[in-house]
Amino acid sequence: MKQLIPINSYEDYKKKQWKEVGRLYELKLFSKHIDIISKVNIQEKTKAKILCIGSRYGIEVEAFKQLGYTNIQAIDIYPRADFITEADMHNLPFSDNTFTIVYTHHSLDHSLFPQKAVEEMYRVSKNNATWIHSIPFDDYGKEEAIDFDSANEILDFFKKYTRNEVYAQDVRRLDNGLITPLGFYLPEGWKNELRLIIEINKND
Repeated sequence: MKQLIPINSYEDYKKKQWKEVGRLYELKLFSKHIDIISKVNIQEKTKAKILCIGSRYGIEVEAFKQLGYTNIQAIDIYPRADFITEADMHNLPFSDNTFTIVYTHHSLDHSLFPQKAVEEMYRVSKNNATWIHSIPFDDYGKEEAIDFDSANEILDFFKKYTRNEVYAQDVRRLDNGLITPLGFYLPEGWKNELRLIIEINKND
């Protein structure tokens, strides 16, 4: 894992997290959110409590709603919608054992302290909660704080939290511009990511 922003520069880190990305750009990711969320098998969706981290405009919140989920909270360090709580993933403002599903999409790579961020996710998760992550690797921009070197490094990072691996798929843009596997989507300029769903091994 590469540390792209020094860990002793929190204020500089916060400044770099601001990114001028319009809502129309975020809407292009709607079907991508739908695709990965659909791979989770939750029988009683209205009873599930969901936390979306790094939600920005909240497009993933709308995706969850379209799939039948109703109890959704979302945070971002710089929220762009009034239903998103301003909060830092390193210090989540929620009680222990609260959420059934934790969802992140290109958020963990923006964590200055990824181990602390994941420990916070673990703290607020219920027993056997489901985590859904899309995490880039060997692919980073100026506002990203860390970069995983490979999909396997991401899997190893989550190994101690994993009771069951539900789904794992790395998606890559080849040198010729084609995306593999066929049928997967990456926005223009994105290179590699791992889409991961795990059931965590927490006990209340």
